[in-house]
Amino acid sequence: MMKNISPEKIKKAQEMSQKMQDMQKELAATEIECKSADGKITVVYTGQSVPLSVEIDPAAMAMAAPELSEAVTNALKQAFINSRKHADGRMMALYEEAGLGDLLRMQQQQ
Repeated sequence: MMKNISPEKIKKAQEMSQKMQDMQKELAATEIECKSADGKITVVYTGQSVPLSVEIDPAAMAMAAPELSEAVTNALKQAFINSRKHADGRMMALYEEAGLGDLLRMQQQQ
């Protein structure tokens, strides 16, 4: 079945593969920061949704344990969402560049 694939399509697939690898490296090096509503908690994720750090302002330690836990959890969740949105946007741009944006949108709707 490979004999039906043109050299141009093979080259295009190889280029797309390289761009995907480059994008994964870029996402791994990207830091997405999210602060709690009061700014006392800062969470950092990579563009690949890997948590890097959580910083808690000493002033936040005055909060009751359940409130502090909720604030940290909310900041973690929001940072994760932000990192996914960033990665999804980068992926969409790559697919659009390759003329495959419709394909990705169809996959996301399923």
